[in-house]
Amino acid sequence: MKKIRLEFPLGKDKYLPKKVWLKVNDKQTEAFEDRKFTVPILATGKKVSLAVDVPEELELIEIIGLGGTTPDRDISLGWCMNEANPNWRVPGLKKVTVIFDDRIHEVPVIDEKPDRKDWDYYREHACDGWLFLKNWALVVYTLETQTIAAFHWHPNLIKELETKKRNIILSKRNFPCMWEKGGQIDEFTGNSTIICDANGNKMKPIFIKKRGTLACSEHALIVIHEGDVIIEVSYQKYYQFKIYVLKIIDINLEERKAEVEYIDKFLLPPLGMHSNDYKEYIVQECSDTETEKYKDAILNAYAKAMCYHCRDPYFIKTE
Repeated sequence: MKKIRLEFPLGKDKYLPKKVWLKVNDKQTEAFEDRKFTVPILATGKKVSLAVDVPEELELIEIIGLGGTTPDRDISLGWCMNEANPNWRVPGLKKVTVIFDDRIHEVPVIDEKPDRKDWDYYREHACDGWLFLKNWALVVYTLETQTIAAFHWHPNLIKELETKKRNIILSKRNFPCMWEKGGQIDEFTGNSTIICDANGNKMKPIFIKKRGTLACSEHALIVIHEGDVIIEVSYQKYYQFKIYVLKIIDINLEERKAEVEYIDKFLLPPLGMHSNDYKEYIVQECSDTETEKYKDAILNAYAKAMCYHCRDPYFIKTE
């Protein structure tokens, strides 16, 4: 698998197209709307951007012209074309691959068209078949002479993407940075953010805050890179205890945002158990998993969130 980045402009009225045809070159993606079937895109300078894992062999996704190279046989509308005309075909169609989240599924192709029963599994029937079950899906169509793709999305995608972005600040030398921060606010509430490298190791801060408001505030400023990991802990007494392990997959200096993806998340029972029980639970949950190398960072993030009015960094390199 390899990662490509899809970027699309937003419309003036915040409408999103239901389908966009793509041309992928290296890691950058150009978007082309299909005016026949989508709300026109009116660029405002803003973009929807997300990273998608695709098969290694996917080297180039060529453009399919407006209305489709076969306007009366649009592949992405095959589900309805098949209803209207049982003889509908896509000449030369060899393979259809549906990609969303971390799932990749090949839809069987029978007699030059996607298998109807299998294809229907990925559609949201409440929306008349226009939308996939998730907020987005990349569908790759492999033909004898070319490979093309359609990116289907739903307006909820905007909200989903915003939950996967974190604010960053720029240093005096324009390096992207994040703060180690947090602590226990009162006996009922606490939170923390800790940053480590891709192997779970401590990182050296460029600044340690020693003046001003320190309690449950920012404590150590750390330069971040793609691949670094963020540990976030939050809780309220009698409510769920949340631990998120997030990997930074993209840094946008202009927007001052870091895009993240989930490595793991722990949703612990409500507070009430002794804190040592939580430590044992965390160690157990991390054992023999991808998250094990971040165990020390997670335990320190947990300890920081439980430290009443924390005033100091917990997980930084000091040498």
